[in-house]
Amino acid sequence: MFSINVSGLDDAIDERFEYNMDIGSHYSGCGLIDDKTGRLVSPMNYHLDKETLLGIVQRQQEQIDEDRNYFNIKIKSLEYKIDMLVQNIFRSSGSVEVLKKELDALNLTGENPKEE
Repeated sequence: MFSINVSGLDDAIDERFEYNMDIGSHYSGCGLIDDKTGRLVSPMNYHLDKETLLGIVQRQQEQIDEDRNYFNIKIKSLEYKIDMLVQNIFRSSGSVEVLKKELDALNLTGENPKEE
C-alpha cells in the first residue's frame, strides 16, 4: 500500500503565502514604501505597472489622497461660508438677543420646544 504524509504541507503553504504577502519586508529600502507612513510612495517617485497588484494599491492610495484633499478644501470653503453667514446675521440683527429669539423660534438652539 502507498501513502503520503502531508501533515506539514498546509503549514508550509501558509508560511510561504504569509512570507510572500509581507510586502514591506520584501521592498523595504528600495524606495517603494515610505518609511514614515508605511504606504506605497507616489508613482511619480516609483513607477509600478497599473496592472500589478501593487500598482493598483498605489493608484488607490493616490485616489484616497486626492479625495481627502478635495474634501478638506470643500470643508474649509463651507467653514468660511458659515463664518460669513454668522457675521452677516450679527451685523443685520444688531444684537445677540434678537438672534437668540430667532433661533428659539426656529428651534435651532438644541433645546426642547417650550410647551404652552
